[in-house]
Amino acid sequence: MGRLNVTIQHKVWAIIAMAVIVLSLDCYFNYSSLALSLIGLFFGVAVFIVFEFEFAAKRQMAEELKKARDFSALTLNAMDDIFYVLDLDGKFLLWNKRWEVVTGYNHDEITRMSATDFFEGDDVPRIIKAMEKAWQAGFVKVEAGYVTKDRRHIPYGFTASAMKDPAGRVIGLSGTGRDITERRRVEEALESSKEKAETANKAKGDFLANMSHEIRTPMNAILGFGELLKITDLSEKQKNYVEMINSSGQLLLKIIDDILDIAKLDSEWRELESVEFDLHSLTTNVFNIIDIRLMGSSVYPYVEISPDVPVRVKGDPTKLRQVLINLLGNAAKFTDKGEIGLLIDPSADVKTGEDEIAVRFIIKDTGIGVSEDKLESMFLPFVQADSSSTRKYGGTGLGLTIVKAFVEAMGGKITVQSRQGHGSEFTFVLVFKKAQASIAASGKPSEEEYLKGKKVFILDDNGIARRILRKNAEAAGLVVLASESTAEGAEKTLENLVREGLLPDVLLFDVILEKGDCFHLLEAIRKDERFSRCKIVAVTAEPRIVDHGSALRAGFDGYLAKPFAGRELAKVLTTVLENKRQDNSLPTGNLTREMTCRGAKVLLVEDSVANIELMKEYFDVLGCEVKYAYNGRQAVDMLRGDQSFELCFMDLQMPEMGGLEAAKIIRDELKSDIPIIALTAAVLREEREAAFQVGMNDFLAKPVQLEALHKAIQQYVLKDEPS
Repeated sequence: MGRLNVTIQHKVWAIIAMAVIVLSLDCYFNYSSLALSLIGLFFGVAVFIVFEFEFAAKRQMAEELKKARDFSALTLNAMDDIFYVLDLDGKFLLWNKRWEVVTGYNHDEITRMSATDFFEGDDVPRIIKAMEKAWQAGFVKVEAGYVTKDRRHIPYGFTASAMKDPAGRVIGLSGTGRDITERRRVEEALESSKEKAETANKAKGDFLANMSHEIRTPMNAILGFGELLKITDLSEKQKNYVEMINSSGQLLLKIIDDILDIAKLDSEWRELESVEFDLHSLTTNVFNIIDIRLMGSSVYPYVEISPDVPVRVKGDPTKLRQVLINLLGNAAKFTDKGEIGLLIDPSADVKTGEDEIAVRFIIKDTGIGVSEDKLESMFLPFVQADSSSTRKYGGTGLGLTIVKAFVEAMGGKITVQSRQGHGSEFTFVLVFKKAQASIAASGKPSEEEYLKGKKVFILDDNGIARRILRKNAEAAGLVVLASESTAEGAEKTLENLVREGLLPDVLLFDVILEKGDCFHLLEAIRKDERFSRCKIVAVTAEPRIVDHGSALRAGFDGYLAKPFAGRELAKVLTTVLENKRQDNSLPTGNLTREMTCRGAKVLLVEDSVANIELMKEYFDVLGCEVKYAYNGRQAVDMLRGDQSFELCFMDLQMPEMGGLEAAKIIRDELKSDIPIIALTAAVLREEREAAFQVGMNDFLAKPVQLEALHKAIQQYVLKDEPS
């Protein structure tokens, strides 16, 4: 149309120019006016030339504009996405061919339609709201399903941008649309796959929980009665049989735990706790767990914690405990002689905030080691460095996989150094929050203040043990006068110290020496009046050979089982030096009284006859007054009629009424605040959370050990702090 206008104008002005020229020539011939004719002729030619140039320029502009429009139309029509321009009423001003193709409407039909005519149902107000938002905010994205001419609903993702004139007024909207049918299909397929995976994972978890329950319930009785058998009068042959039963049972439980842990990695390993805990106690408790594997071996276990590592930190103690158990358990399994050590110190290799501390953990052993070409595969599931070690040592090959996953979940990275025949060293660094509040001060002098300046003498035949004892003693404020590795050397050194007027306040004696007799030296010192004020503490890595009872009978004033943290040493030495030892008892690093809970009134809710018989024996040993219920309903009825119970141990899976339902009734209907401890073979996190949600106070997983039962009663009935 523009080009047509230019052509008409060109012809009109050409006619005018020619008319001027003709009139000029006519004037010349008719009026013989040469000047006037020349002026008219010149003017006509000039007009023709000027307008010819102008119209040539306009023709060129029109052609370029047409080319631009053709190119824009070609570009828009080549798009896989739709393009549109709307006026303020939502009417279409411009669109590409794609819009006609996908909707099925032709050009004339779209001209008469508005944007909302292509949508139905809830999509109409959604589109109107999106247009209003685009006018106000300038841009919007919206997903809706438009309706084609043949009544098909196709999901599209639209964009809309406000168009403004030079004055800044909104004059319309422009935007694009893209077919999201395939994306929706993929999303639905992913969601369906996710739901199926979650269902399968839940089914797997339920299966594992049930299998764990079915295996752990009889194992509780097997291991429990085995533990009780050990404290009866047995021949050496019988003791060996019982020990084999217990060690085999513990190995089976370790395999079950590994399988459960690897199954839980799918969901649980990313979820971290953030609670305050005692890092020092956690490490020594871990050694107590693996201590059974070291019994009778020539392996020396030790813990070395830097004084710069705080006692209490904030983090995930459950995962850290599992990591240390797996690593130290492996060290114990693959080490026949030498040492197994855990070293903990601050790390400067990781950047931390003011309220954080980076702690490095090193687990060392002198075991069989691993060849360098096997190191990279050590953390893969179901892989052991040497398949022959699987036959010799057993195991699933899952322990290090779990360790790596847990360390990385806590933000760390684990590395290993090892040489075949020269042991292994695993290292990882974790960042903890510093505890907000330390242990509340009681107004009394701290153990370090009381021990400051006290003199100590050390006898131990293990060089690492002497170094750690010296380090812990000095950290507690003690002055180490000397240390010896043999009883003969200790006797000579003590004689020299007395001559120099340096009488020790306390003697730390390793009771099992390769050379010499510690008990003979103890007897000699007790008979020497010069040492009458000296306190003597037994230190041993073999608590099953020399327990605190035999140490008490031998004449020691205190007892420490290796490995122990520096705080335990300070605690025992303070008790010994302050003469706070009770009659017929011995200060130790773990228990401050004999294992008795005499007088505690307990209700046990359990449906397994074998486990009831086992718990009866346990409670007899502890001196508790106990009554029994065989399901949750009986427990509720007993608590409804008897308010004298101080503690309830309750299984979760029982006939007629389970433990969770019973606990909820006890809390909600009976309004009872009796401490309830779940005593069950269920070990999954979900089951633990369910127990706490219905008001249970604690959780003991089967097989239950006598010491764990004692600690629970101490905590909830006798109100002692747990060790």
